[in-house]
Amino acid sequence: MISRARMLTYPIWFSWLRWCPTSPEQLAQAESNILKHVLSKFKTSYITIEKDCHIRTIDVEAQEKVDGKSPLVLVHGFGGGVGVHIKNINSLSCRRRVLAFDLLGFGRSSRLPLSNDPDEVEEQYVTSIERWREHMRLESFVLMGHSLGAYLSCAYALRYPTRVKHLILVDAWGFGVKPEDERVVWTRDGENIEASLWARGLIGILGKLNPLAPLRITGPLGPRVMRMIRADIDLKYKKEIGDGVMSDYLYHCNAQTPTGEDAFCTLQGSVAWAKNPMLKRIGNLDQQVPITMIYGTRSWMDSSQGQSVRELRPYSYVDVQLVKGGGHHVYADRPEEFNESVETICEIVDNDAIDKTLTNRKE
Repeated sequence: MISRARMLTYPIWFSWLRWCPTSPEQLAQAESNILKHVLSKFKTSYITIEKDCHIRTIDVEAQEKVDGKSPLVLVHGFGGGVGVHIKNINSLSCRRRVLAFDLLGFGRSSRLPLSNDPDEVEEQYVTSIERWREHMRLESFVLMGHSLGAYLSCAYALRYPTRVKHLILVDAWGFGVKPEDERVVWTRDGENIEASLWARGLIGILGKLNPLAPLRITGPLGPRVMRMIRADIDLKYKKEIGDGVMSDYLYHCNAQTPTGEDAFCTLQGSVAWAKNPMLKRIGNLDQQVPITMIYGTRSWMDSSQGQSVRELRPYSYVDVQLVKGGGHHVYADRPEEFNESVETICEIVDNDAIDKTLTNRKE
């Protein structure tokens, strides 16, 4: 049960909605400033999955009604919300229904405290997604998750494989296994990246903090700080929604009570690694669930983990795609190429046309 999570307490002097210039109403307006650019007809709602526990949802109709098209469900990454998909929704909803939701503790979904046990908090997220699916009456769908959303999407597919027609993992977080060498702080392209003793000490200290706590600590300066440190975010979205709109949205998403952040810290073993990495479990995923892993060539994520997934699933479809010039937010960096890839995957699902050359299946 989601509501049985441990209770979190925050100091009175750190009351987010007083110290930080934010409110649920401001977040609602920031979301509206983005969603008004959705071209298709859509509905927004709160899906109640448990008493006092709601998931913020956007349900976008297909612009062109075509039978036999699988719905596509989008799951955002750490610190995000439904609004980050604005560069993808219009293109991907041309011929199919597209749905997106805010993970618990993020965006406009309920910010109930979640467990401080990594297995339990993962189960809480998986359960919330399944209850959301039941309320949305989705029999099966293409499931796409980014970063933390990819990790949780994979966890969902492990538990409910028959619901997932195709699993799209975009710059997935939480897959790699931390090397035993304590000098290694990250891997990229299969190469270990080491850090000095003092740098590892600093990383260790930062790892004990909520990643976005500094944003809230700055209080009234928070919106300005967000625009300064993530000016790249506004540049990515300026053409579609205007200057400053996305940074405003992300500020209000992350200046509120950070229960989703707490949950991420519970899942996180150290700054870059999950306590229960997916590479240790991906082999248990039903062989019939096809996977496509998409990485940006400029991302800090280790794209070699995609090849590791292929090796761990020798009798299953696993495709690894690299989008040239894309960073961690490849869906926003290179939206045309990204959307084309995702639509192609969905068409493959619709036509039951999996390329068996991308498996090692012996027939």
